[in-house]
Amino acid sequence: DDIPHRRYSALQTLSIQHGRRVLRAFTLVELIAVLVVLAILSGVALPKYIDYRDRAQASAARGARSALAVAVANARLDDAATGGTHGEYPSDLSQILETQDSNNLLNPYHHHSLPIYDVEFGGEEKMHPINKTIEMAVSNSWGSIWYNADNGQVRFRVPYQGSVHSTMELYNLVNESTIETIGQTH
Repeated sequence: DDIPHRRYSALQTLSIQHGRRVLRAFTLVELIAVLVVLAILSGVALPKYIDYRDRAQASAARGARSALAVAVANARLDDAATGGTHGEYPSDLSQILETQDSNNLLNPYHHHSLPIYDVEFGGEEKMHPINKTIEMAVSNSWGSIWYNADNGQVRFRVPYQGSVHSTMELYNLVNESTIETIGQTH
C-alpha cells in the first residue's frame, strides 16, 4: 500500500486508478442544483411560516381581548355585589391590570411607545374606536387597547395590513366583530 493515509473533507472522495490517487469534489452544476432546490424549498416554507406566525399572533390577541372583556364584566358584577357604584363598569382598566396577570390581558400588537390603553366615555351605543390601527394610536398617543367605560367594550387596535380591507379583516378577527368600514363605531 504505497498511498499515505490522510483524512479527506466531506466534499472530497478518494478513488484509486492505476495506483494513482484522484481527488474528486462537487462540480459547479451540482452545487447550483442544490442551491436551486434549497431556494424552491425556502420559497414554499417561508410564506407558510409567516402565515402561521401571523395567525398565532391574531389568536393570542383574540384570547387576550376576550380575557380582558371577561375581567371587565367580572369587575362590574363584583361592584354590584359589594354595593359599590351599583354595577357600573370600571372607570379605567388600571385596577384590573394590577390585580390580574396582566401579561395575559395585553395586546400582543402593542407598540412600546404607546400607553397600554385609553379610556373613552363614548356612550352606550359606541362599540368600536373611530381609529382601529396601532399606527393611528402612535400618532395620537392612544393606547393599543381601547376601552369604553360607559358600556364595558374592550377592543384591541391592530397594525395596518397594507390595505383597509385586510386591516378590517384582522380587526374583526381579533375583536370578534363584523363591522365593515374602518370608521364605523356602532
